[in-house]
Amino acid sequence: MKKQEFRERSVGEIRKLNVHEVDSPVGLVRKIVGLTSNEGVILSFSLFPEKENRGMKSREVAKRFEAYAPEICVAQPETQLEAFNCQTLPLEYISQSIKRKLENIPEEEVFFPGYSFSPVQETKTDGRKRVFHLYDIWIGKRLFAFSFSQKNPMQVHDYSDVKVAATKGGNIEVVGIPSTEEERKPYTLTFNCVPVLNNVSKQAIVLSLKADFSEQPGRRYHDKTYSRRLRFDPHEIAAYMRIMQEFFLQEPRNPIPFQMNPFLFPSRFLEDTARTIDNQVLIRDKNASKYGEKLRKPYLIEKSVLLMRAMKEFGVDACSWNFERDGKLSSY
Repeated sequence: MKKQEFRERSVGEIRKLNVHEVDSPVGLVRKIVGLTSNEGVILSFSLFPEKENRGMKSREVAKRFEAYAPEICVAQPETQLEAFNCQTLPLEYISQSIKRKLENIPEEEVFFPGYSFSPVQETKTDGRKRVFHLYDIWIGKRLFAFSFSQKNPMQVHDYSDVKVAATKGGNIEVVGIPSTEEERKPYTLTFNCVPVLNNVSKQAIVLSLKADFSEQPGRRYHDKTYSRRLRFDPHEIAAYMRIMQEFFLQEPRNPIPFQMNPFLFPSRFLEDTARTIDNQVLIRDKNASKYGEKLRKPYLIEKSVLLMRAMKEFGVDACSWNFERDGKLSSY
């Protein structure tokens, strides 16, 4: 069971709202954003590409699409030397890449759940593509904010060797990462390749960012099925946010983990949109097991796709965190 702070309306609870059918994906996001608190929608169509619906059950389609979804490939430095000479911050070229990709695609044809980039370091031992799904980033941000209400907040332990950190990044452990589930104990993980020094290597180091759980939480993000892709899960995202905070607030301040941050955090607007998707959207599905009407809630991968469609419809800038407009990340 999820903790109170992460609970969502059930299918039955959403069904009791003033719901209406939506039979076309055209203009869907604006319809969702425009819902009042006592309204809901039932989608009579799939949020997966038509080619994915090949007679398979929707859950199987979701699992397959989650493994092979076409993330937006970031226009990143392509070599280590290019990274050394790069003056653009990661979030800047990530945002620009998303804007360019979405520019000429109709909203209903957007099926990207997130974005990705690949390591460029010549000494890399892990060449897997780094994958970032928008809904995962939102849940990670919520875990970070939630941790401040706990008796034992996340603790950061820096085990970096200065010589190694200069070229390969820092080695940092985060203890006490909360779970969304009631019965799960806090997690511990160790980040490798964290940019912590202000040198030419930092832009290359962040592209190799990765984390290892001391105890695997048994989540699909670390399954062997995804051996060619390293998808960051919400716990890792929350932990990196805690690292950013720890280094930024220490004396003397170290803004490098914050400046090199690769996670496109949601604005208050996109967060509100995600909450609406969680609590006011259903999908009519002949394979759904609940209720005679065959209704289900969107799968995680579908939620990420809807958030990307919101970026298409309202703009990447409006959907991305901005301190002056949105305030501290821990405040919402």
